[in-house]
Amino acid sequence: MCQINSSRVTMKRADIYLLIMLSFCCSRTIFAGTPVLADADRLFDFAQTAEPTLFFPSAQTQQVNEAGSDWFYRYFTGSDSYAAININGTGTFLGGSVYVLGGDFGDEPLYVGTLENLLATIDGIEPFSSEEENTITNQGNGNCVARKFPAQNDTAGFRTTTFIGDTSTVTDRTEFYEEVTSAITITVIEHITRVGDSQTVTSDRYTSYFESLGGMLFNSENDSVITTSGTNLSPSTQNINTTYAPSLFVGPSDTLCEGQEWFASPVMETTTNSPDLSGNGPAVSQSLPMVVTINSIGDIVTVQGGTYSTIKMTVLSPNSQTIIWTDLNFGVRVLSESYQGDSENPSSIEELISFELPF
Repeated sequence: MCQINSSRVTMKRADIYLLIMLSFCCSRTIFAGTPVLADADRLFDFAQTAEPTLFFPSAQTQQVNEAGSDWFYRYFTGSDSYAAININGTGTFLGGSVYVLGGDFGDEPLYVGTLENLLATIDGIEPFSSEEENTITNQGNGNCVARKFPAQNDTAGFRTTTFIGDTSTVTDRTEFYEEVTSAITITVIEHITRVGDSQTVTSDRYTSYFESLGGMLFNSENDSVITTSGTNLSPSTQNINTTYAPSLFVGPSDTLCEGQEWFASPVMETTTNSPDLSGNGPAVSQSLPMVVTINSIGDIVTVQGGTYSTIKMTVLSPNSQTIIWTDLNFGVRVLSESYQGDSENPSSIEELISFELPF
């Protein structure tokens, strides 16, 4: 473990979930008891799951004596970052205090909070750690409809508003659904995003499969071709392939029911870019665990693109919540609202602004 000193650093990423969610815990109080390995493992395991881009790949907890006291820590080689818990300090570093260091956190230890308070907060989201396997946790109340995907040659236009502090950014995109069949593949092409003078065209191909037993839908791979061009930009193309191990659970393949709920466990994601602009090779991370709930069926939603009868669902992960309204008849997303942490104000809103059928 690198040398620890008492300096503190400015947080380099405003969206570091582990720090934002737990910021209210940052009072410097001594841990009620001496931290033990099981508690350290629980916190470190949570950090790996909640922020897989900051703490990866999975690591084993180590113990070291530094700065006059003992520490539990994990070093994550992929993100070049440390998470550390002081065990028995009484001076600058108090027993039970938690720090992060390296990578996006900077070169000096950054205080997070006390182990006691952080574990208490994790207890509040225990449903995510109590489930380990993909499962339907609630079959619903019997008010069910067929799960649908946009048909071949459907075209949909979307407008996304992203809120950052007191400012907002608006982007438009168009999706043309080239192929959606029972032959297990879903292809979306001409995903066009325009920001100022630049235009990005993304061609996505999602390779999914249906599990014959239980009628479950999984996503096993996503291939993307991204082309960016603009007035002052030279056209560039990048191929991105993401695979999931095991496959990512998407839920029931054919029927959605009001009150239905399912749990999707974390899976390892491997993303390969060609050309690899980072120079770091394939990126390995972990998806967040998710609980998906079908809230209601038949809600009428009016957006710029029209009025639709919808399926409302909530996608809940440890650090965010997204509410989605999908059209009952054609499977296109009508409206979605995303929220970060416990905020009551959306971080982004996406609205359907146009929808064209091929007939």
